[in-house]
Formats: sequence, C-alpha cells, structure tokens
Amino acid sequence: MKYYPNVIDGEKEFTYKEFGERTDQLSVVLHKAGIRKGDHVAVMLPNTHYMLESFYGICQMIALKHCLVFKIL
Repeated sequence: MKYYPNVIDGEKEFTYKEFGERTDQLSVVLHKAGIRKGDHVAVMLPNTHYMLESFYGICQMIALKHCLVFKIL
C-alpha cells in the first residue's frame, strides 16, 4: 500500500495523526502559558503548516484566534 500524506507543506508531510499530535502539543504549551477559554491570541505566521496548526491548536482550546496580516514591500 502506498503512503499518502494528509497535510503537505512544501517538502514537509504529515499524516492526520502526526498533525493532531502537533496540534495537541501546541494546545498544551498555550495552556501552560496561561491561555484560557475566551482569551484572544494573535498569530503572525506565513501560510505554512504552522498557521494551520495554530488555527486548530487555538480553536481546540476555545480561544479566539486573530491573524495579523503583514506585507513585505
């Protein structure tokens, strides 16, 4: 059986299980940092797997995520 990754970002590939583990790790770290339900979390990341992980990790905590958009001239 051929392996097909579920999350692909350039040369990085993750299964949903691996992606879920990374998301869970982020939620734990944010909780230890004091982020709680209803808190606002600002995120400034390029459009990579890190942005996707932050979206699910923060939503998993029932916190509110705000994406900060930046433009390099």
